[in-house]
Amino acid sequence: MAFDFPWVRMINPQPDEVSPGKLILACDPTEIHLNHNQDINAGALFSLAEMAGMGVVVTSLGDRANDTYVVIKRGVIDFKSRARGRVRACASLADSQLERVHSCGIDAEGIEEIVAVEILDAIIERRGMVDLKEGARKLARHLSRAVDMKIHSLFVYNAFARTGWMVPNQYWTPGALSPMAIMGKYYMYYGKDFMPPRELGRLDAERLKKELILDNTGICRFHRAWAEEMIPEIIGSLYGLEDEFLRSISKTATRINARNSSVFWESERNIDFIYRFLKRKRDIDGCDEPDLHKWIKAFETDKNESALSFWYEIHKGVMESLREFE
Repeated sequence: MAFDFPWVRMINPQPDEVSPGKLILACDPTEIHLNHNQDINAGALFSLAEMAGMGVVVTSLGDRANDTYVVIKRGVIDFKSRARGRVRACASLADSQLERVHSCGIDAEGIEEIVAVEILDAIIERRGMVDLKEGARKLARHLSRAVDMKIHSLFVYNAFARTGWMVPNQYWTPGALSPMAIMGKYYMYYGKDFMPPRELGRLDAERLKKELILDNTGICRFHRAWAEEMIPEIIGSLYGLEDEFLRSISKTATRINARNSSVFWESERNIDFIYRFLKRKRDIDGCDEPDLHKWIKAFETDKNESALSFWYEIHKGVMESLREFE
């Protein structure tokens, strides 16, 4: 039984598996399937799920499907995450449901069945080229070697040791790409003002200590404006251990940093991230600091060499601020 309709051709479902009580339809999305966020549009996903849900019944009926009317009376979809890349709609019937469908086809009696359809994407299934079991950083390296080096250069992330990686927090500021021992939280300075990189590293280190104060007392960081100052005083008032508490925080920060295996920016887009931030501070925000002009000129002369120097200056600021013994 063929369903050659324009809307079916638009979805372009491809059968991945057809067996009694099971139908898997796949869709490789094109521009027509995507919404403004470049995710697969909900309508396209719903249509794919509907085709699979109805199709598993039709295929289970076999030859009797020509004399049977199958319709989806009601559909409910529960979105778990954003859908990107190749997706598959997996519809299945339990054995008992399969028996009732067969009986319906023989006895010409109407029945209603609930058909479960699960939509899986290529990331979860680890199919094709989208295999993230070892992380996006390693996948980017693999795709760059196999397909195009530009793939790796477009990936903005913090690199750690050989396989570690973390995308930056949602701030366009050099602090988000700082070589800190832990990234992805707010253990760095993420203010939007320009800071010379050495000073930025020192502020990163101080921010780490402040965040550890909050983390170790269970205080939400949204209260940091008052909590960072008052918590040590509270510890002192309750236990008489304010100085000991602060020393413990400093020691913890130092020990965390002792395991800092940050790697210089591997992606060209990271370098562009920094350079464009610097230019924006000058051209849009009107910052006229001599250090800012110096770094912009350096990036425009040799952006790779300048990026390396900028990164290491941040690193120096971090390291000199988190020494246990001075």
